[in-house]
Amino acid sequence: MVRYWLWPAGLLGIALIVGYTPKDGMGAGVSSLEFRLEVPAGVRVGTPVPLTVKLQNTSNRPVELPFSGRPAYDFVVTKPGGLEVWRWSHGQVVQAILELKTLKSGEALEFAEAWGQRDNEGKPVPSGTYWVRGVLNLEPPAKLETEPKSLSISP
Repeated sequence: MVRYWLWPAGLLGIALIVGYTPKDGMGAGVSSLEFRLEVPAGVRVGTPVPLTVKLQNTSNRPVELPFSGRPAYDFVVTKPGGLEVWRWSHGQVVQAILELKTLKSGEALEFAEAWGQRDNEGKPVPSGTYWVRGVLNLEPPAKLETEPKSLSISP
């Protein structure tokens, strides 16, 4: 599924929902989830980069979402060719617990972190263009992923 929406600034956002159909209280498929990533278009070298993913139920019914303990969310930064530079969950120890979360009509979940412009080995990254994705890990193997957004790091 691909969902489009306009943000207040007029930018077009796209969400991909991969391998998962959320269920409402009656067990019917619900397709009214908006999943989006917020990341600045550009920052200076050394400045922490705020990253936020938001998932909102835009239907008129509750939606049940089974989150796994992988952790429930993640952020991934890659180079333009797709090579992974940094993953928020890299090296973290997470308990494998399944949590069922019910989003009421209009309710949203938000997860936020900051990327310190370091790679998975802890080394500072150079200036340049990077791509950022947000991920929600649902009951394996299902997950929600945002389309990548460009991030420019300038000297």
